[in-house]
Parts: sequence; C-alpha cells; structure tokens
Amino acid sequence: MVYVINLVLSGIPMQLIVSQSQGVLWNLSHYDIIASREGLGVTRKGHSATVDFYPDKVLMRTTVRDILDEDEKLARAVELSCEIALMYMYKDSIENKYRMTFEEIKQNVIDKGYDWDKVLDTRGYWFVYRRRKKN
Repeated sequence: MVYVINLVLSGIPMQLIVSQSQGVLWNLSHYDIIASREGLGVTRKGHSATVDFYPDKVLMRTTVRDILDEDEKLARAVELSCEIALMYMYKDSIENKYRMTFEEIKQNVIDKGYDWDKVLDTRGYWFVYRRRKKN
C-alpha cells in the first residue's frame, strides 16, 4: 500500500509518497512534484509523459514507478528537475531573467562543453574529505 504524506521541510511544503514496505519513495515523490504542474520539467502527450532532462523514456501512470526504479539516469534527471522546480516555486529572489525552461538549461549546459550523460551519471551529493597532516 502506498500513502501520500504532506510534509513541510525548512518551510517548503512537499507531498511525499510512502510505501509501507519500502518507506519514502523519493524518485516517485520527486516525479509527482514536477508532474503536478505545467512547466516543471515534464512534457505530457495524452496519457504519456517525458522528462525534459531525459526525454528518451516515455512514462505512463502505471509504469512510472518501475521505470524510475530501473533507470538511474531517469531518476537523476527527475531529481535535478525537482530541485530546480522547488527553487522556481519557492525562491522569489530568483529574478525572471535567470529563469529558463528545462530545455534551455540542458542546452546551456551542453553548450558550455559538459557531457549531459555524465551529468545524469553523477550522484546528487558529494563528500568532502580533509586530509589530516601526519605528526
């Protein structure tokens, strides 16, 4: 059974999708956020949808959970889209001249010389290790 929980983290209201057996379903929760409003990184065509940062996969309501679990690049694209969408939704200090469509963001990253596949192959967090000097 899957539950939907309304949560407020750091002043940002979010709806999380939770499974009794698997806990918080982060990928599905991120997708739900970006799919819930137009212009947040999901393009709909009838009953199907694609994620603007990774349009290779066609998603349907009944297949989105399995595809997100199987395709790590798609999950990362959804995570990035959700992070940007939350900033657009809740950070009024981002001026309109700095707001771009998700296609424009992707194209600008590619134009700067970055490999988009490598962007999608990275994780969303980093560890910083400080080397200790040996005495």
